[in-house]
Amino acid sequence: MTSVTLLGKSIDDLIKEGREQLSSMPV
Repeated sequence: MTSVTLLGKSIDDLIKEGREQLSSMPV
């Protein structure tokens, strides 16, 4: 079961996008 956020995205999707953004950001 995947919990869905108000944006209609699953928590896993949000985490994946967050990791991609962090990895793309300059350190």
